[in-house]
Amino acid sequence: MGRVAELAGVSVRTLHHYDAIGLVQSSARTAAGYRASSAGDVERLREVLAYRRLGFGLREVTELIGDPSTDAVAQPRLGQVGRAQQ
Repeated sequence: MGRVAELAGVSVRTLHHYDAIGLVQSSARTAAGYRASSAGDVERLREVLAYRRLGFGLREVTELIGDPSTDAVAQPRLGQVGRAQQ
């Protein structure tokens, strides 16, 4: 999870918080009990961070990501936001 946090530019604590509130949950755990992120988990984190950069609160982000019609419309734009800020 530390590597994912580093690559995403957020703290491990932020990822733990997102996991605790069910926003971005790790899909697996290692044998030692550490969180392990799949490609899908990382993609969801990317979406969350894109919405956060646009100024949405966590409740709003949860609603937006949970709505398939919003995601279908927003996906191309979110990718552009993420790339533009890199």
